[in-house]
Amino acid sequence: MLYLSHCTGITDVSPLSKLSSLRMLYLSHCTGITDVSPLSKLSSLRTLDLSHCTGITDVSPLSVFSSLEKLDLSHCTGITDVSPLSKLSSLRTLDLSHCTGITNVSPLLKFSSLRMLDISHCTGITNVSPLSELSSLRTLDLSHCTGITDVSPLLKFSSLHTLDLSHCTGITDVSPLLMFSSLRMLDISHCTGITNVSPLSKLSSLRTLYFLYCTGITNVSPLSELSSLRTLDISHCTGITDVSPLSELSSLRMLDLSHCTDISNVSRLSKIIALQKLDLSHCTGVTDVSPLSKMIGLEKLYLSHCTGITDVPPLSELSSLRMLNLSHCTGITDVSPLSEFSSLHTLDLSHCTGITDVSPLSELSSLRTLDLSHCTGITDVSPLSELSSLCTLDLSHCTGITDVSPLSKLSSLCTLELSHCTGITDVSPLSELSSLRTLDLSHCTGITDVSPLSELSGLRMLYLSHCPSITDVSPLSELSSLRMLNLSHCTGITDVSPLSEFSSLHILGLSHCTGITDVSPLSKLSSLHILGLSHCTGITDVSPLTTIIGFEKLYLSNCTGITDVSPLSELSSLRTLDLSHCTGITDVSPLSKLSSLRTLYFSHCTGITDVSPLSELSSLRTLDLLHCTGITDVSPLSELSSLGTLDF
Repeated sequence: MLYLSHCTGITDVSPLSKLSSLRMLYLSHCTGITDVSPLSKLSSLRTLDLSHCTGITDVSPLSVFSSLEKLDLSHCTGITDVSPLSKLSSLRTLDLSHCTGITNVSPLLKFSSLRMLDISHCTGITNVSPLSELSSLRTLDLSHCTGITDVSPLLKFSSLHTLDLSHCTGITDVSPLLMFSSLRMLDISHCTGITNVSPLSKLSSLRTLYFLYCTGITNVSPLSELSSLRTLDISHCTGITDVSPLSELSSLRMLDLSHCTDISNVSRLSKIIALQKLDLSHCTGVTDVSPLSKMIGLEKLYLSHCTGITDVPPLSELSSLRMLNLSHCTGITDVSPLSEFSSLHTLDLSHCTGITDVSPLSELSSLRTLDLSHCTGITDVSPLSELSSLCTLDLSHCTGITDVSPLSKLSSLCTLELSHCTGITDVSPLSELSSLRTLDLSHCTGITDVSPLSELSGLRMLYLSHCPSITDVSPLSELSSLRMLNLSHCTGITDVSPLSEFSSLHILGLSHCTGITDVSPLSKLSSLHILGLSHCTGITDVSPLTTIIGFEKLYLSNCTGITDVSPLSELSSLRTLDLSHCTGITDVSPLSKLSSLRTLYFSHCTGITDVSPLSELSSLRTLDLLHCTGITDVSPLSELSSLGTLDF
């Protein structure tokens, strides 16, 4: 096997012709390749991936691969003729998705051994009748083929197991599909022209059916005949009002009715006792959940944005429930019935602004994840101290919380979200959370002292952005395991020397820290990959950054004090550089040495007049020169063969 994907510098594949024993070759995204004829000598090849090789137009050299079993030409938009592929007698899998230049699929009819065919997003295809000869086909993907209106030619696919017709907006009649006795999975999502699904009632082997966003469908009674159905997704079918026929689907395990806003009565669904997952999110017409109490096998229940629900006691009967989502159910005020869920692992009550008392949740001994974000009525979190198994807790935007000391008992907690909890001033109780890996205290404007956080030796990610009262970050130097630190908008910070101890830090955000003038301490951050210094107007010298050889992304936008970018020429690994609004920059010639640069932003750099040095950036994909009013000649940029986006 040889993997050369994304090696965009490769233009000549002739050296590979000597690898006579090679069985698998991956060249996806090698956009420099135009001639594949040398590959014809690879007689042992079984798998070939040329996806996203947009320079390829002629596939005739591939016709000699008599033993090839898998071929991926997806996104090869230069291919228009697939007739040479008809000689690939051993082919089992063929991917031509997004090959928008293909209009004729008749050459494919000779693939007698083909099992899987993907021609999704081939919008030029209108006639699929030649495919009817592919008697061995098991999987066919025609999604987003908007030119297809007639599926009757597919009638001969008696052995087809999987068919994807999603986004084929020209299809209105699915009656030809009734002959697919072996079909296991069917996707007709976004086929808004379909109004009648009665032909689907004959698909006795169907296990999975998707027709989300089929807004023309109003009657689901024909689906009651699908006795083998396990998964049904009819979300966003706003024309459906009556789901009682679905009660006959005794084998159903997963049912998604989300965003079916006209559904109000779910009583008949209680007969589907085998159901494990039910999604009624955004079904604003549902007010009574008592019928759900009989679904004793239910493990996952989604009722988010069901604003009509006020009473949840019936749910207490669902003893097998592992995940419950009641987010944005603003009518719920009493969560005491939820205390019965001894097996519950995940509970989402975010944006339930009517909740003030969380004491009933203390009984949820198995809970691993709890989301109470935006529950502005909560002031006391002491009941949560009993949740010994809790791993993730989100209390962000709970502005009524002032005391976090009860959380110190959560010894298993790995992730804690407290952003926008403006009432918190003391974080010392958090020092007991020895298992904590991620802590978000952003926008906690009342915090001034971060010294207690120095005890969190296992912390990997720390968010303190928009905490303007923090002035001293020296206690953070003890966090040797930290990988990501965000201090952006901490305008009180002037000294970053304590950060020099973060030898393992990968990402550092200091944008809008206008008090910082000296970045020399950052030169010791040898592991740093991403640094944000945008809007740090006090910075004038970036030379200390040259020692960070692993830099991949550097953001210096609006650093108006920077005039000399020559030190940046040493950052050989840099992929993204943002210098937009750096009005003091006039000379970009030092940047010509950044051979790895993919993205460069110079917008509003009015001092730049000459962009010719940028012509050396052979790897550049995106260049932003918007509002660079001093630039009059962009002709030198014509040398940038890899440039995909130029804003000027």
